[in-house]
Amino acid sequence: MTAEESSPPPGNLNQPMGLGGQPADDPIWPATYEAIRAAGFTNVKIVARGGYGCILRAEHPRSRQIRALKVTIDPHHQGCAASFQKEAAALAVTGLPASVCRLVGSYENKKNERHQHQPFLVLEWIDGQPIDKAARSLGLAARCELARQYLLAVAEVHAMGVSFGDPTCNNTLVDRRGRVRFVDFGQAGRLRSVARSENSLQHVGGTSRFATKERKEGAPATEPRELHAVAAVVFEILVGTAPEDVGAWRALADAEGVPKAITAQLIELRREAAAASATDAEPLHLQQGAAKFAAAIAEHARAQRRARQAAWLLAAIVVLGSAGTWGGRILWTEYRSAVADADARRMQDLDRQLALRPNRSHPAVARALEGVERMRSKWRSEVQAGANDGAAQTVAELVPALQAVIATSHEVEGLDPVRALLGEVLLRTPWVRTCPTIAAREAELAKVYRDLDEQIERGEWQPAWTGMRKLQGDLAQLGADNLAAKQSEQARADYRRLERGVCERLQKHATFAACRDRAAEAERLLLAGQFADAAGPGATTEYSQVKAQVEAFLVKNETELERRARLTIDGTRIGEMETRITALEAEVAQLTTAREDLAKRVAEVERERDGFKGQVATVAQERDAAEAAKKELGAQIERLTKAKEAAEAEVAKVRGEFAAAVADAATKVAAKETAKPKAAEDVIPARFTNGIGMVMIRAEPCTFRMGSPASEAGRDSDETQHAVTITRPFAPAETEITQKQWFEVMGTRPWKGRSSVIDGDDVAATFISWNDAMEFCRKLTERERAAGRLAMNMEYRLPTEAEWECAARAGTTTRWSFGDNEADLGKYGVFDGARDGQHAHRVKTKKPNPWGLYDMHGNVWEWCLDVVDWQSKVVSNADKEGAVDPIGTSGSHRALRGGCWVNSARYARSADRYVSEPAAQVYNLGFRPVLAARSDNK
Repeated sequence: MTAEESSPPPGNLNQPMGLGGQPADDPIWPATYEAIRAAGFTNVKIVARGGYGCILRAEHPRSRQIRALKVTIDPHHQGCAASFQKEAAALAVTGLPASVCRLVGSYENKKNERHQHQPFLVLEWIDGQPIDKAARSLGLAARCELARQYLLAVAEVHAMGVSFGDPTCNNTLVDRRGRVRFVDFGQAGRLRSVARSENSLQHVGGTSRFATKERKEGAPATEPRELHAVAAVVFEILVGTAPEDVGAWRALADAEGVPKAITAQLIELRREAAAASATDAEPLHLQQGAAKFAAAIAEHARAQRRARQAAWLLAAIVVLGSAGTWGGRILWTEYRSAVADADARRMQDLDRQLALRPNRSHPAVARALEGVERMRSKWRSEVQAGANDGAAQTVAELVPALQAVIATSHEVEGLDPVRALLGEVLLRTPWVRTCPTIAAREAELAKVYRDLDEQIERGEWQPAWTGMRKLQGDLAQLGADNLAAKQSEQARADYRRLERGVCERLQKHATFAACRDRAAEAERLLLAGQFADAAGPGATTEYSQVKAQVEAFLVKNETELERRARLTIDGTRIGEMETRITALEAEVAQLTTAREDLAKRVAEVERERDGFKGQVATVAQERDAAEAAKKELGAQIERLTKAKEAAEAEVAKVRGEFAAAVADAATKVAAKETAKPKAAEDVIPARFTNGIGMVMIRAEPCTFRMGSPASEAGRDSDETQHAVTITRPFAPAETEITQKQWFEVMGTRPWKGRSSVIDGDDVAATFISWNDAMEFCRKLTERERAAGRLAMNMEYRLPTEAEWECAARAGTTTRWSFGDNEADLGKYGVFDGARDGQHAHRVKTKKPNPWGLYDMHGNVWEWCLDVVDWQSKVVSNADKEGAVDPIGTSGSHRALRGGCWVNSARYARSADRYVSEPAAQVYNLGFRPVLAARSDNK
């Protein structure tokens, strides 16, 4: 079994368990599959995936040959497009040597590069393994010969003036015939010219441990820099590893037994290449350097052959010269004894290695050991009996048998982690067993796992490997379907929550009955396992669309009372509050009556005192008593007054709780009187700061020319210029959403631990999907309303494309808001020609546009509210002359505007448009909310 057959296939087993990992969705567009089939290819299968491209294995029935199709994942990305063009140009050079993977054909988008299939290359299929893996099974002499072939093959490529760009072990294969073959020319270029390209993670050219410091920093590809990497590959072929520190090479080479002359020549080659790369000196001419090293290897091999030939010739002369004589027999016996002793020492070494193996008790290893022990018993018997010839023959057979046992132990050892991983996936994944198809497939795969487990315990490890490879792929597919089933069940739950609140009158309506029929069809699709839109509509889409139909039906046909009844959350609590208010009002009335009674008593005492003026003593006494009573009554009045004020405060508090409860239940019922909501023109100030420190700037209604004129440089076909009218004021945020603002509302950091990111309160937040941006706006609206800072008829949301372009232009008609001169863009925006690092930047580091809005050109792409079609990007009314408040509502993608830090200047224009999927989370995606009147109040 080869290493390729014994290793598990690529598969995403972490994703269904919720442990992260690479997305399990197919990166190939349906249109690309159609283009591949149109080119005559069948049995297409993904075999590898990198940062920029996928490798597909396909058959061509007419030529009866297998081909490798290299597909560009994202043709809109500059790095992907550049890699495709470089590899196509490098492989199209005429006269390339046989060591280079052949280019059979190139399929690009001729009609519309942005909206057709992904471009792909048709390459020769090479059945082989990486050169470092191939070298591990070879002896030193064979490894030296393999290194010599590699050097001569690289020299042939450079002789054509082509730079390999990334000459690593993984990009060099050894095919079934033992030939050295080169693949992956995505970073290739012409020697002594700029051949910089990005790899999938670090945005630098070349693999880290093979590249020079200058090459890592994106320096042009030259022969010294290529030779620097080639020397490291050769050393890894000879020794098995190649540390970046050249000082450690000599000790590693000596430990492996590499001849000192070869090691010295290789170290000299590496150091000369490094010195020439650092000073940008003249090329070393790789052909000469490689030829010198290849000559050293060849000379060593010839010396080894001459030494062996001389030794065998001397032995043959001695043995043949003494043949038939007593001395010849003695020499021959001694020779055979020396060979047997060498085999015995080799057997002891193998026994020590076998003693360290952890799985000697495994059935497969144990059976192999039984055969070895039988041969060992036979060898011991022959040694005791003095049968030297038989013992020598047996020990010679024992050595390869022990080697086979050790190899079996290594193969079996690889089974345990794979078996454990598959078991963990089956046990820990939250399978949607309420779905019959998921439950049945999960039970089927669990039985397959148990059968494989029994196979392994019986020691049938070779067929178990095949079964586990298939099981891993099946589990990865089931995990993807399981996630789709979760989404379908969530969509079903959302629909059923809405359906339960519909009143009895509307349930009899024909339109609602049709919606129920469609929901029944969606339920059938879910139970049948058709979750996503593949061969036709899926359950998720059907439930989402029927929910939208019911919502539209309710908007048109539901009365206000029916709507309030459906939206009421807790009517019992409201009733309790009303009862408590009534009781407090009655208590206040009682206290008021008591106070009036006390006032009457004081008046009576005063009258009695006036009637008895003649009786001084009696009147004085009564007066004193009356004064005392008056004071007591005053104290009582004061106590009653305070009690009344406390009661009034309690009443006000309860009424406030009642009003808040009514607002949270969205019933729009006021406690006593309902004030008419102010219009958006009265609510939005010219400039204000909300509760999370976000500055909002008011934009007035206007009519402007949306899109770009045909003469504008860098324009696309989806920028047809037309008049657009915006009828209501809106207030866009002064800056893009920052990391601090996002965390204060959402409490998460989606950019944490991602590449191309720096942390900072005022850094633009990235890795934000359209769905996440919509949720942020919803939570911010609720938060501001609860704090009393936002009227009920206002909301925070994403801008429409028309609103965004109106704010970006700020009354201008030029390419950018500051004019048409691209040289000035660096003063107003962060883009590929004016940036400080490979990441989104802090906001407000550039000049604002005429309305005081920052970073409208560049930094991060900004999500818009419009739903658009991913192919044509045409919305329902946004492209029509004289459109009023346009917004796109049809399609599967969402609109993006403004360009970003990794794009060129043309993408930062006011009229440029872009699209992406609503769930996409990328290092250059953010947003800028606006404050506007609610859509249902328009």
